[in-house]
Amino acid sequence: MNLKAVMKLTRIEHSFMLILAVLVSVITLNLQFPLEMLFYLFMCPFLVSADAFALNDYFDVETDKLNNKKTPIVSGEISTNNALLISTLFLIVGILISLPLGINAFFIAVIFAILSILYNFKLKDVALVGNIIISMSMAIVFIFTEIAIVGTITNTSIFMGLTSMFSGLGREIYKTVQDMEGDVKARNSKTLPVLIGKGNSIHLGTISIILAILGALYMYFEIIPMKENVAYLVIAGISILLFLKSISLVYSNENKFKEIRNLTLQAMSIGLISFLISGIF
Repeated sequence: MNLKAVMKLTRIEHSFMLILAVLVSVITLNLQFPLEMLFYLFMCPFLVSADAFALNDYFDVETDKLNNKKTPIVSGEISTNNALLISTLFLIVGILISLPLGINAFFIAVIFAILSILYNFKLKDVALVGNIIISMSMAIVFIFTEIAIVGTITNTSIFMGLTSMFSGLGREIYKTVQDMEGDVKARNSKTLPVLIGKGNSIHLGTISIILAILGALYMYFEIIPMKENVAYLVIAGISILLFLKSISLVYSNENKFKEIRNLTLQAMSIGLISFLISGIF
Protein backbone atom coordinates (compact mmCIF):
# COMPACT_ATOMS: atom_id res chain seq x y z
CA MET A 1 0.00 0.00 0.00
CA ASN A 2 1.49 3.33 -1.07
CA LEU A 3 0.61 6.97 -0.50
CA LYS A 4 -0.52 7.49 -4.10
CA ALA A 5 -3.02 4.63 -3.78
CA VAL A 6 -4.36 6.05 -0.50
CA MET A 7 -4.77 9.46 -2.11
CA LYS A 8 -6.69 7.87 -4.98
CA LEU A 9 -8.83 5.83 -2.59
CA THR A 10 -9.82 8.88 -0.57
CA ARG A 11 -10.24 11.19 -3.64
CA ILE A 12 -7.88 13.61 -1.97
CA GLU A 13 -8.69 16.36 -4.49
CA HIS A 14 -12.19 16.61 -3.03
CA SER A 15 -10.80 16.99 0.48
CA PHE A 16 -8.55 19.82 -0.69
CA MET A 17 -11.61 21.47 -2.25
CA LEU A 18 -13.22 21.43 1.20
CA ILE A 19 -10.12 23.05 2.69
CA LEU A 20 -10.46 25.71 -0.01
CA ALA A 21 -14.13 26.12 0.94
CA VAL A 22 -13.13 26.71 4.59
CA LEU A 23 -10.57 29.30 3.49
CA VAL A 24 -13.17 30.91 1.24
CA SER A 25 -15.58 31.22 4.17
CA VAL A 26 -12.94 32.76 6.43
CA ILE A 27 -11.88 35.38 3.89
CA THR A 28 -15.23 36.11 2.26
CA LEU A 29 -17.03 36.50 5.61
CA ASN A 30 -14.04 38.29 7.17
CA LEU A 31 -14.10 35.96 10.17
CA GLN A 32 -11.77 36.68 13.08
CA PHE A 33 -10.46 33.82 15.23
CA PRO A 34 -7.31 32.42 16.88
CA LEU A 35 -4.98 31.14 14.17
CA GLU A 36 -4.63 27.69 15.77
CA MET A 37 -8.32 27.05 15.02
CA LEU A 38 -7.48 26.89 11.33
CA PHE A 39 -5.92 23.45 11.70
CA TYR A 40 -9.16 21.99 13.14
CA LEU A 41 -11.30 23.85 10.59
CA PHE A 42 -9.23 22.38 7.76
CA MET A 43 -8.78 18.85 9.03
CA CYS A 44 -12.31 17.99 10.16
CA PRO A 45 -14.00 18.24 6.71
CA PHE A 46 -10.82 16.95 5.05
CA LEU A 47 -10.82 13.70 7.04
CA VAL A 48 -14.59 13.13 7.05
CA SER A 49 -14.62 13.53 3.26
CA ALA A 50 -11.65 11.17 2.83
CA ASP A 51 -13.41 8.63 5.06
CA ALA A 52 -16.56 8.77 2.93
CA PHE A 53 -14.73 8.14 -0.35
CA ALA A 54 -12.65 5.28 1.08
CA LEU A 55 -15.82 3.68 2.45
CA ASN A 56 -17.49 4.14 -0.94
CA ASP A 57 -14.79 2.09 -2.66
CA TYR A 58 -15.05 -0.55 0.08
CA PHE A 59 -18.77 -1.09 -0.52
CA ASP A 60 -18.62 -0.63 -4.30
CA VAL A 61 -15.96 -3.17 -5.30
CA GLU A 62 -18.29 -5.22 -7.51
CA THR A 63 -19.99 -2.15 -8.97
CA ASP A 64 -16.64 -0.61 -9.83
CA LYS A 65 -15.55 -3.81 -11.55
CA LEU A 66 -18.68 -3.82 -13.70
CA ASN A 67 -18.23 -0.13 -14.50
CA ASN A 68 -14.54 -0.71 -15.38
CA LYS A 69 -13.34 1.71 -12.72
CA LYS A 70 -9.70 1.20 -11.78
CA THR A 71 -10.01 2.00 -8.08
CA PRO A 72 -7.12 1.01 -5.77
CA ILE A 73 -9.19 -1.89 -4.44
CA VAL A 74 -10.12 -3.17 -7.90
CA SER A 75 -6.51 -2.91 -9.07
CA GLY A 76 -5.25 -4.68 -5.95
CA GLU A 77 -3.18 -1.75 -4.67
CA ILE A 78 -5.21 -1.67 -1.44
CA SER A 79 -7.06 -4.59 0.13
CA THR A 80 -10.67 -4.26 1.23
CA ASN A 81 -9.62 -4.68 4.87
CA ASN A 82 -7.06 -1.90 4.61
CA ALA A 83 -9.58 0.35 2.88
CA LEU A 84 -12.02 -0.19 5.74
CA LEU A 85 -9.25 0.47 8.27
CA ILE A 86 -8.30 3.73 6.55
CA SER A 87 -11.94 4.81 6.39
CA THR A 88 -12.54 4.04 10.07
CA LEU A 89 -9.38 5.82 11.20
CA PHE A 90 -10.20 8.95 9.20
CA LEU A 91 -13.78 8.91 10.49
CA ILE A 92 -12.80 8.73 14.16
CA VAL A 93 -10.05 11.35 13.91
CA GLY A 94 -12.26 13.62 11.78
CA ILE A 95 -14.99 13.63 14.42
CA LEU A 96 -12.64 14.02 17.39
CA ILE A 97 -10.80 16.90 15.76
CA SER A 98 -14.06 18.87 15.59
CA LEU A 99 -14.39 18.96 19.40
CA PRO A 100 -12.20 22.06 19.91
CA LEU A 101 -14.51 23.92 17.50
CA GLY A 102 -17.50 23.72 19.84
CA ILE A 103 -20.59 21.60 20.29
CA ASN A 104 -22.43 22.86 17.18
CA ALA A 105 -19.49 22.10 14.89
CA PHE A 106 -19.11 18.71 16.57
CA PHE A 107 -22.77 17.85 15.91
CA ILE A 108 -22.44 18.84 12.24
CA ALA A 109 -19.36 16.62 11.91
CA VAL A 110 -21.13 13.68 13.58
CA ILE A 111 -24.29 14.07 11.48
CA PHE A 112 -22.38 14.13 8.19
CA ALA A 113 -20.12 11.26 9.27
CA ILE A 114 -23.24 9.19 10.00
CA LEU A 115 -24.78 10.24 6.69
CA SER A 116 -21.62 9.14 4.87
CA ILE A 117 -21.93 5.68 6.41
CA LEU A 118 -25.64 5.41 5.64
CA TYR A 119 -25.05 6.69 2.11
CA ASN A 120 -22.38 4.12 1.32
CA PHE A 121 -24.25 1.29 3.01
CA LYS A 122 -27.67 1.83 1.43
CA LEU A 123 -28.86 5.39 0.75
CA LYS A 124 -26.84 5.76 -2.46
CA ASP A 125 -29.21 3.19 -3.94
CA VAL A 126 -32.26 5.33 -3.16
CA ALA A 127 -33.34 7.65 -5.96
CA LEU A 128 -32.17 11.24 -5.42
CA VAL A 129 -31.59 10.76 -1.66
CA GLY A 130 -27.98 9.67 -2.15
CA ASN A 131 -27.34 12.50 -4.61
CA ILE A 132 -28.70 15.06 -2.15
CA ILE A 133 -26.53 13.75 0.69
CA ILE A 134 -23.37 14.13 -1.40
CA SER A 135 -24.30 17.61 -2.57
CA MET A 136 -25.16 18.70 0.98
CA SER A 137 -21.77 17.50 2.19
CA MET A 138 -20.19 19.97 -0.23
CA ALA A 139 -22.42 22.85 0.84
CA ILE A 140 -22.32 22.40 4.62
CA VAL A 141 -18.66 23.46 4.87
CA PHE A 142 -19.54 27.16 4.57
CA ILE A 143 -22.12 26.92 7.33
CA PHE A 144 -19.87 24.65 9.43
CA THR A 145 -17.05 27.21 9.28
CA GLU A 146 -19.19 30.19 10.22
CA ILE A 147 -20.94 28.36 13.06
CA ALA A 148 -17.62 27.08 14.42
CA ILE A 149 -16.13 30.58 14.54
CA VAL A 150 -19.00 32.96 15.36
CA GLY A 151 -21.98 30.70 16.14
CA THR A 152 -24.30 32.32 13.57
CA ILE A 153 -25.20 31.93 9.89
CA THR A 154 -25.37 34.80 7.38
CA ASN A 155 -27.04 35.03 3.98
CA THR A 156 -23.61 34.94 2.36
CA SER A 157 -22.72 31.50 3.72
CA ILE A 158 -26.25 30.25 2.97
CA PHE A 159 -26.05 31.31 -0.70
CA MET A 160 -22.50 30.03 -1.12
CA GLY A 161 -23.80 26.74 0.26
CA LEU A 162 -26.88 26.69 -1.97
CA THR A 163 -24.98 27.36 -5.21
CA SER A 164 -22.44 24.68 -4.26
CA MET A 165 -25.22 22.25 -3.37
CA PHE A 166 -27.12 22.67 -6.64
CA SER A 167 -24.00 22.42 -8.78
CA GLY A 168 -22.89 19.36 -6.83
CA LEU A 169 -26.35 17.80 -7.11
CA GLY A 170 -26.34 18.21 -10.88
CA ARG A 171 -22.88 16.66 -11.10
CA GLU A 172 -23.92 13.74 -8.90
CA ILE A 173 -27.03 13.05 -11.00
CA TYR A 174 -24.90 12.99 -14.15
CA LYS A 175 -22.55 10.51 -12.42
CA THR A 176 -25.51 8.33 -11.44
CA VAL A 177 -26.58 8.16 -15.08
CA GLN A 178 -23.07 7.10 -16.06
CA ASP A 179 -22.93 4.37 -13.40
CA MET A 180 -26.49 3.06 -13.78
CA GLU A 181 -25.73 -0.32 -15.37
CA GLY A 182 -23.07 -1.29 -12.85
CA ASP A 183 -25.13 -0.03 -9.90
CA VAL A 184 -28.12 -2.15 -10.95
CA LYS A 185 -26.12 -5.32 -11.61
CA ALA A 186 -23.95 -5.16 -8.49
CA ARG A 187 -26.29 -3.57 -5.94
CA ASN A 188 -29.78 -3.75 -7.48
CA SER A 189 -29.87 0.00 -7.00
CA LYS A 190 -33.02 2.02 -7.45
CA THR A 191 -31.24 5.20 -8.42
CA LEU A 192 -32.86 8.11 -10.24
CA PRO A 193 -32.17 6.93 -13.83
CA VAL A 194 -33.57 3.50 -12.94
CA LEU A 195 -36.86 5.04 -11.83
CA ILE A 196 -37.33 7.90 -14.31
CA GLY A 197 -34.91 7.00 -17.11
CA LYS A 198 -31.57 8.39 -18.20
CA GLY A 199 -33.01 11.23 -20.27
CA ASN A 200 -35.23 12.59 -17.51
CA SER A 201 -32.38 12.25 -15.00
CA ILE A 202 -30.11 14.27 -17.27
CA HIS A 203 -32.82 16.94 -17.51
CA LEU A 204 -33.08 17.07 -13.70
CA GLY A 205 -29.30 17.30 -13.33
CA THR A 206 -29.25 20.13 -15.85
CA ILE A 207 -32.00 22.01 -14.00
CA SER A 208 -29.99 21.72 -10.80
CA ILE A 209 -26.87 23.16 -12.46
CA ILE A 210 -28.92 25.99 -13.99
CA LEU A 211 -30.24 26.81 -10.49
CA ALA A 212 -26.61 27.01 -9.32
CA ILE A 213 -25.81 29.38 -12.18
CA LEU A 214 -28.81 31.56 -11.33
CA GLY A 215 -27.73 31.55 -7.68
CA ALA A 216 -24.25 32.72 -8.63
CA LEU A 217 -25.73 35.56 -10.72
CA TYR A 218 -28.18 36.50 -7.94
CA MET A 219 -25.25 36.87 -5.55
CA TYR A 220 -23.71 39.46 -7.89
CA PHE A 221 -26.85 41.59 -7.63
CA GLU A 222 -27.85 41.05 -3.99
CA ILE A 223 -25.32 39.34 -1.69
CA ILE A 224 -22.35 41.14 -0.12
CA PRO A 225 -19.38 40.94 -0.84
CA MET A 226 -20.28 39.56 -4.28
CA LYS A 227 -22.73 42.42 -4.91
CA GLU A 228 -21.59 44.49 -7.91
CA ASN A 229 -18.11 43.00 -7.56
CA VAL A 230 -16.67 42.86 -11.09
CA ALA A 231 -13.77 40.60 -10.09
CA TYR A 232 -16.27 38.07 -8.71
CA LEU A 233 -18.39 38.27 -11.85
CA VAL A 234 -15.42 37.61 -14.15
CA ILE A 235 -14.26 34.50 -12.28
CA ALA A 236 -17.81 33.27 -11.72
CA GLY A 237 -18.40 33.78 -15.44
CA ILE A 238 -15.60 31.32 -16.25
CA SER A 239 -17.22 28.78 -13.92
CA ILE A 240 -20.59 29.34 -15.57
CA LEU A 241 -19.11 28.82 -19.05
CA LEU A 242 -17.60 25.49 -17.96
CA PHE A 243 -20.95 24.40 -16.54
CA LEU A 244 -22.67 25.37 -19.79
CA LYS A 245 -20.09 23.40 -21.76
CA SER A 246 -20.73 20.34 -19.57
CA ILE A 247 -24.46 20.70 -20.22
CA SER A 248 -23.87 20.84 -23.98
CA LEU A 249 -21.71 17.70 -23.78
CA VAL A 250 -24.22 15.72 -21.78
CA TYR A 251 -26.79 16.30 -24.52
CA SER A 252 -24.38 15.38 -27.32
CA ASN A 253 -24.40 11.98 -28.96
CA GLU A 254 -21.00 11.13 -27.51
CA ASN A 255 -22.17 11.36 -23.89
CA LYS A 256 -18.63 12.10 -22.70
CA PHE A 257 -19.33 11.52 -19.03
CA LYS A 258 -15.69 11.36 -17.97
CA GLU A 259 -15.02 14.73 -19.57
CA ILE A 260 -18.22 16.08 -18.03
CA ARG A 261 -17.13 14.96 -14.56
CA ASN A 262 -13.81 16.75 -15.02
CA LEU A 263 -15.45 19.89 -16.40
CA THR A 264 -17.98 20.15 -13.57
CA LEU A 265 -15.25 19.61 -10.98
CA GLN A 266 -13.21 22.40 -12.58
CA ALA A 267 -16.29 24.63 -12.68
CA MET A 268 -16.99 24.04 -8.99
CA SER A 269 -13.37 24.77 -8.08
CA ILE A 270 -13.38 28.03 -10.04
CA GLY A 271 -16.72 28.89 -8.44
CA LEU A 272 -15.03 28.60 -5.03
CA ILE A 273 -12.24 30.87 -6.25
CA SER A 274 -14.83 33.44 -7.35
CA PHE A 275 -16.19 33.52 -3.79
CA LEU A 276 -12.63 33.95 -2.51
CA ILE A 277 -11.91 36.78 -4.94
CA SER A 278 -15.03 38.62 -3.80
CA GLY A 279 -13.66 38.67 -0.26
CA ILE A 280 -10.29 40.04 -1.38
CA PHE A 281 -11.25 42.73 -3.91
